[in-house]
Amino acid sequence: MAANLDFGLQISDLTQQRDNCINEKYQSAVGSGQSAFYQWDEMMQYDDTPGIKGMCPPAWHVPTEAEWNTLFAVYTNNGFAGFTTEVIPVIQVSMPC
Repeated sequence: MAANLDFGLQISDLTQQRDNCINEKYQSAVGSGQSAFYQWDEMMQYDDTPGIKGMCPPAWHVPTEAEWNTLFAVYTNNGFAGFTTEVIPVIQVSMPC
C-alpha cells in the first residue's frame, strides 16, 4: 500500500466510533502529514471474521493474527525488531488477498 488508507468521515477523538453505517476516522497531524486512525471494530466493519476485507481497498484485507505473527517473525528473525520501516528501506511488505 503506497499511501495511508485515510478513508471515512473525520470525527472528534472524544467521540466513540460506532456501528452506524458511516465509516468514521480519527485524524491527527503526525510529522509532515496527516494520519487517519480507526478503532479495531470500525476497521473490521463490526464483523469479527478473520481475514475479511473490512475497510480495506479492493484486493486487500485486514491481516489475520497468523499473518501479523508471520510479519513480526520476519522482522524479529532478521534483527529488525524495534526499527521503523523508514530505517530499512529495502524491506517492503504487502499482504494482498
